[in-house]
Amino acid sequence: MTSLEITTISSPASTITLPAERLEQLRMIAARRGVTLVGLLESVIAEAIDYDEIPDTLPTFDVHAHDDHVVIDMRGWVLPMLRREQAIMVAHGLEAAAGKTPLVLDTGVMMPVGRVVGFAIREGDALHELTFGRHGRGVSIGFRNKITGEATKTALSPSIAVDLARIIRNQAATMIVRPSDLEQELEAGAVHS
Repeated sequence: MTSLEITTISSPASTITLPAERLEQLRMIAARRGVTLVGLLESVIAEAIDYDEIPDTLPTFDVHAHDDHVVIDMRGWVLPMLRREQAIMVAHGLEAAAGKTPLVLDTGVMMPVGRVVGFAIREGDALHELTFGRHGRGVSIGFRNKITGEATKTALSPSIAVDLARIIRNQAATMIVRPSDLEQELEAGAVHS
């Protein structure tokens, strides 16, 4: 039996240096708003996106619609091309793992910490498994080729997972839907009339 090698894609991190006085002021603002320092910065970024001061993108991530598929590149790790309903499932999995939406829609049941859920993606003859989980305050994403056993995983902050889900949904909304795909989506319940 051979051991399975899992490639881990680390989140790029950086450090900023602030004068001590500014750091204390930021702490006071965060405390008054009931958020962490990171939460305070995230609210500034979200506001800048809302006011079109910066584009609604995530550095080190590339999500775009390509004809009738959505392509997702997460930190150099490219998922198989996804149909619209698969892209929407990925977005929902990210939001559920981030604690933003119920695990199963219309039930109110939230994904518990430590829980991992996933679904299969077929790409030609290859079968892949994509998983989402909550670990502590973070979101984990795993991807495994079920034929070769190759696996990759990465972790995101909940806010980055929610941003990524929104970007994926927006791209899925712009893609071309062929009549045969629309019939499949209607059967799967991904399109509501």
